[in-house]
Amino acid sequence: MDKLDRLSAWAIAALLVAGVALLATQSDTAGVSQERLAPRPEARYVQPDLEKKIDLIKKMLANDNLTASEELLKGLAVEFPYEGSVFMLLGELHMRKQNPIAAMLAFRSAIDLNPDFLDKRTAAFQGKKIKVAVEEAFAELNKRLAENPGESGLKEQRKTLYYMQRRIAGSCG
Repeated sequence: MDKLDRLSAWAIAALLVAGVALLATQSDTAGVSQERLAPRPEARYVQPDLEKKIDLIKKMLANDNLTASEELLKGLAVEFPYEGSVFMLLGELHMRKQNPIAAMLAFRSAIDLNPDFLDKRTAAFQGKKIKVAVEEAFAELNKRLAENPGESGLKEQRKTLYYMQRRIAGSCG
């Protein structure tokens, strides 16, 4: 054995010792912890008056009072333009009015403002509702495009539809 062989043997031995040391220190964190899999609490601050208005609108939607709830929602969208829950309710309203394309557009605004609506690990998860709206909007857009293929507004809505499908496919739900 010459010098190079001895040096290679010592280098391999040193690497093995370092590897064993790393494995020994990392063995307790090898598995996925239960804390990571558990739903995360929503740590966002919601204004109390907004929460009261949202509860009122939810009750109105449950009672099928769509016109009054739509007026309140449009006012809230102007008053709180950076609150995703307002746009989620607006999307629900459009779904109740059988307008899936408008619902999809409202849901897009909601998930752009708060991506937690598509994260199954959060309390704000609404992925199934959004997925149904996107599927219905897909059918409606295809029907409208078959009737009028040259309309540019429908092509823009189709781009939004594809964006929503990508967001749903890449979400944690």
